[in-house]
Amino acid sequence: MAPYANSLEEFLIFPGVITASIVIGHFVSGYTKKVINQSKSVLQAPELKKSLLRVPLLLRMLILTRGIALAQGQIVFNQNNGAIASNLRNGLSLVSQILFFLLLINLLSNGLKLWLTKSLKKFGGSQNLSRQSNKGVARKVSQFKALATLLPLPFVAVIISSVFDEYLHTDQLWFPALVFLLADLGLCVMLISSLTTTAPPSAEDTLTSSSDSSEAYESLSATDPDYKYIERIATLFLDIVKHHLGAPPESPGRCALVEHHRGEAKYLFDLQVHLNARWKSRRMTIGRLGADSGSRSKCFYVIYDDYIVVKVPPIPITDIEEYINSLKQEAHIAKQLDLRECIIPTISVILHYIDNSLNRSEEIATKALLREPTLPHFLQVGDTFAYFMDMSKYYFLQDVIKNLHDSSMLVTEEMNRHAESNWSISLPGLGNSKRGQKILNAVQELHRGFENQIGKIVLEGQGGASITPYKIKQWYISHLIKEATPPPVKNLPPHTMMRLKRTAATYCKQHSKIIEAYHQAVSESVIPKKLFRSKAPMEGILTNLLVLLAHVGSRGVALRDLKPDNLLVAGNRDHYPSFLAKPEEYRIGLIDIETAVVYGRTHQKSIAQPQLGGTPQYATPAQFIPNQVLTSMYGNLPLTLHLQDWYGMVGVMFKVVSNGFLFEKTARIVPGLVRKILACLNNPVELSEIAIEASRIFWETAVNEFQETMTEKQQELSSLQIIVPAQAQEMLSRNLTETMEGLSETMKECISAQTVYATDKSRRILLLASSREIRNLSQKWENITPDQKVLIQHRPKAIRLLQRLDNLKRQIEELNLSKQMITSTPAKLSADHLLTVLFTVVKRHMYLELWQGLPTSDLDAQPTSDSDDPTEATLQATYIEEKTMFDKG
Repeated sequence: MAPYANSLEEFLIFPGVITASIVIGHFVSGYTKKVINQSKSVLQAPELKKSLLRVPLLLRMLILTRGIALAQGQIVFNQNNGAIASNLRNGLSLVSQILFFLLLINLLSNGLKLWLTKSLKKFGGSQNLSRQSNKGVARKVSQFKALATLLPLPFVAVIISSVFDEYLHTDQLWFPALVFLLADLGLCVMLISSLTTTAPPSAEDTLTSSSDSSEAYESLSATDPDYKYIERIATLFLDIVKHHLGAPPESPGRCALVEHHRGEAKYLFDLQVHLNARWKSRRMTIGRLGADSGSRSKCFYVIYDDYIVVKVPPIPITDIEEYINSLKQEAHIAKQLDLRECIIPTISVILHYIDNSLNRSEEIATKALLREPTLPHFLQVGDTFAYFMDMSKYYFLQDVIKNLHDSSMLVTEEMNRHAESNWSISLPGLGNSKRGQKILNAVQELHRGFENQIGKIVLEGQGGASITPYKIKQWYISHLIKEATPPPVKNLPPHTMMRLKRTAATYCKQHSKIIEAYHQAVSESVIPKKLFRSKAPMEGILTNLLVLLAHVGSRGVALRDLKPDNLLVAGNRDHYPSFLAKPEEYRIGLIDIETAVVYGRTHQKSIAQPQLGGTPQYATPAQFIPNQVLTSMYGNLPLTLHLQDWYGMVGVMFKVVSNGFLFEKTARIVPGLVRKILACLNNPVELSEIAIEASRIFWETAVNEFQETMTEKQQELSSLQIIVPAQAQEMLSRNLTETMEGLSETMKECISAQTVYATDKSRRILLLASSREIRNLSQKWENITPDQKVLIQHRPKAIRLLQRLDNLKRQIEELNLSKQMITSTPAKLSADHLLTVLFTVVKRHMYLELWQGLPTSDLDAQPTSDSDDPTEATLQATYIEEKTMFDKG
């Protein structure tokens, strides 16, 4: 140590300083990165995030470089190493200076860009920076970017001068460099200041979000509460269009609403971007999905090259790790299901629009998402990450059901047929009844009046134009059918045409009662024809729904939110809809399995707590009750989870046949029951009591409504014959056997517990007797005369016993008959028989016998008022509350 004049302490300080610089650099860099990621200004201007994230890296390198230089200063080198040490010291100094200048450049440049962003936002009011269209603004933004690009030049000059100090004089460069820098910064400040004082853009230059005025926006928002989501989705795809065109994020752009279908909540947008002094545009369609399904999430479809489903979660997801984990969880369930027709959210659905290479693998897309700071912006709808699914190859079952029950085409055909005969033929279904004949006569007389008025207007017009009776009849039929635009009439002056339209509309409005009566009568008359055309497709769909139910059960997965909006139809699109009549040519698949849970793994120790929730028309209270309480209530948790899907499937099948809800009344009491359950989540004892009482009230209502509705629709349901495929045969047969065994055990316990029939022989006879024999025996007890004093005192008990045995035996006999039909070849069941079998199995397990016949407690089970939305608003709070409680379960 002596030759170098270094002490042991100095040698120890050397690595200590370097280590400290590494630690400090890591901490400062991490903290700076965190501040940048959480900054509201950065979130509002994601295009700046990538350049801002260079700052933490530069800070870390600067601190490390300065640390090494400081550590080197603690060591004295001898003459042999002095030159090397001197060069190293000079090199570290130069690197530090370069890093400092780069850091300063980044801070200045990004600071000015953030200032510009905020100023433009202030200038544009509530409009987004990317939506500004004023040409003066666009020009000044371009000038600002050019000036910001020149900021590094003086620093580069100073750095070069320090390297070539032997040839250049650094002192002489500092002054002009500083003057250049101040001038550049001054011009930037002047540009930004001028933006804030510029008059607002004119109405024709303003690029609004989706409507032409705030009044129009408010009108759309009033008629469609989900319009704010529509606007945000349109804005997201506007940014994608900008990326396609290579336009900067701040380029002027707008989402112009071209067409709006109020009845369907469907919007056609023209996405426009101003680039290279020209407007470039493309169109896209956005529509609402499942508006009446009670879904917690907001679901929309987007037609943009592909058919994409966008699901906006009810609770905003802002953390990218949470978002990716939720995607992985659904992917995990999908892998367990092993179902090819299972669509789950993926990030590559959207990111492949940004980079084609990201469509190859979800894993590659996920890594890119975490690596590239600009990519998360393209997965966000407003302030939350959204879920995107590609539905280009499939059809929603909900849409298929609507098409099956849409009779508008048949109504049009029937009305045209009536018109051809001058309304002289009878209405099917009304026959030659007085009502039918009266309606037809009124429509015929209405046509004469229409013809006279239209003809009069044409004759009064200029130019000697005329219109044929056939064309007048076409106009009349278009008003009967309620078409928006009547057929065109050639050679009529514009003013005559306008008068013609007004007169026709006014005339038909004056006689709207006759037209409505005729329209309703024709609609009723085509019902048999509609059912005949839809019979085979309905039968095929129900067969494939059985296949899906059996497959999901065989994989040990409970979906827990079965409904038409979560089901898809996968078949050859070239053969749609004809393939619906042939179940072997298509399959029913799944979309959105966020509430699903795996219960059938042999190696798992316990069943994970799934998300609590469901859609009231297809859900039982069990879907809102934690696993632990369900186990104490029913014992067999896997079976309980599995039968939740059975209950949902019963509702789905009924929807296919009738396009209505099987449990509409029952669904109205679900929100009230759920609120009671959620109110005592933190009190296990009270929760168990409330869960039992809520379930009992629910099932009492559901059983009664099932019987009423099935009786009402019995004719329609019994006309459909459903093929039971092999996989479903095994599932149904097994569950029917288990249900019958359970009923037999209940019957044995009932016989053993009674005292009316005390001998073994009499009890054995009761056990083996048929339901008919039990009813005969009950009739004998009814006929006992008062003089038979020994028997009369036992009569009430005997009759109650026999009535209960009769009920149990009839259930067993009906299920046994169903089992025989299911296991026969070919296996077929009518739709009403199939729904009854499924519901009976569910009811047997979930509507416990000890609950039946008990008086209703003070638990509030009243239906929600008509002004409330039992399918969405009330369950929104339900989902938010349970997510907090059970997501970690």
